[in-house]
Amino acid sequence: MTKNGTWILFGLVLLAALSTAAPAFAADGDQPSSLSFTVKAEATERLGSLGEEFLDRGLSPSLGAAIQFDAGVFSLVAEASAQTDGKYAPILADTPTGTLGDIYAMMEEGGIRAKPGNFTFEVGRFRHYDEIDSPYSLAVNSRGLSAFILRARYEDERFFYETRWISLNHDSSMNTDGWPESDFSGFPERGANLKTYGMKFSGGEMRAGFQDIAVYARRNFDAEYFLSPVPQYLIQYISGQGGRPWSTGYDDNSIMGIFWDWRRPGKFAADAQVLVDDFGAFGIGEWVNNPWQLAATAGGSLETRAGSFGFHVAGATRYTFEPRQVGDFSGATLAETQSTAAYGYTYYPDTRFDIDSGTAGFQPRAIAIEDNQIGYLYGQNNLAMRLNWAKGFGDLALGAAFEFRLAGSNSPANAWGDLLRDPQDGTHWLDDPVLEKRFMLSLDADWKHGAWTLYGSIAGGIAFDALELRAPEIASSETSVAPADSGIWIYAPVKGNTKPLLTLTLGASLRLDAKRR
Repeated sequence: MTKNGTWILFGLVLLAALSTAAPAFAADGDQPSSLSFTVKAEATERLGSLGEEFLDRGLSPSLGAAIQFDAGVFSLVAEASAQTDGKYAPILADTPTGTLGDIYAMMEEGGIRAKPGNFTFEVGRFRHYDEIDSPYSLAVNSRGLSAFILRARYEDERFFYETRWISLNHDSSMNTDGWPESDFSGFPERGANLKTYGMKFSGGEMRAGFQDIAVYARRNFDAEYFLSPVPQYLIQYISGQGGRPWSTGYDDNSIMGIFWDWRRPGKFAADAQVLVDDFGAFGIGEWVNNPWQLAATAGGSLETRAGSFGFHVAGATRYTFEPRQVGDFSGATLAETQSTAAYGYTYYPDTRFDIDSGTAGFQPRAIAIEDNQIGYLYGQNNLAMRLNWAKGFGDLALGAAFEFRLAGSNSPANAWGDLLRDPQDGTHWLDDPVLEKRFMLSLDADWKHGAWTLYGSIAGGIAFDALELRAPEIASSETSVAPADSGIWIYAPVKGNTKPLLTLTLGASLRLDAKRR
């Protein structure tokens, strides 16, 4: 069976079982099915230098289209868009320039969902979210980034359990300075699994639970991580260690956390979440004094006649979510050792990619931290605070938010940043000589009338001593340095680097619904 044969077989068996079981859920079958088509047009004007390494300045229009079918027990979605913001390479075409101008296409979503009784199953590309509804959720990026996932969930009035596989890199052809073509055919195979165990209290208004994450490389899917309810930390240490006939030899990454939320509709909401990446012992006794890799968030909202007011705060220590160690190459090949250690909690094992495959050599383009993090959108070594307000006026909805972020150096895919191995001097957090100070303010509105939605937003801000992507500062005394240590760049504050930003977005969407019994 191929690398992905296990999950393909599982998906086929699952779909067959659902199609057979569907008649047993007659209540859902009596519901009318619906089919909807949505088209969207949008234009964004970007001014200022903040974020110019990710997106082009000036005007960038976009178009989108989606199809959704919902029959209660079964639903599907297919959504794509055409963008012109320069984030990725344009579409190749048989034109004089070889492309369709600056247009590139995105698969926003494309998958099927089944909801028989207390179960939910999803397979395909979906925007996916964390268990808590927070702008600073830690286990899954609050921006709802799209990924190919396989998800199974059970939930009743007291208990819920979910297992989610996230495909990271599969059949990659991307080569960078950190993953050179001379040694790699592309980014290594990588995957992640997230399991959630939870209980409900106070009539379902309050919940508490445990979240368990595994990230692995040199394979895209791990059947036991996905199917077994045993915590992934135990699965890793029982199956991965040597000296046993069943040993896999894999060195995976384990992240664990807890969450709590309390929601009383129309009155208030509160939540808190903590994640620990690669648990250590703070140098107690004879244990090594590895830096703790910890992230935490808390916040809530209050419903009043003047609208909903919210406040959230979050932060993460340095080195959180990044890979732990590239390793010693003296006894293994580069491909074996570096690939095995590519288990940072990021969608890609680098901070740059080659944006022009048609040109020889590496044509680098930066990957934003917020687009790379599977979990907490700002990654490591920061503190963020956000105030927000929202209120509806009939068909009109208004919102506003103010955010302050303090950030130090951040190496999402480079283990230990400028160092080649873990520092034995305890935990680090915002202790850089220079820190970025970022202030952002946004206003948004949308108006719904029949099948139409008109929306707009304006956001502005400024970053002092702003982060810039730079090469690692490897000590000159090091004679053998892996490409992952020397070629994967790091985000770091730059003293006196002031960057403003102003964006204006206007858009409209039209949704056409067709219902039948």
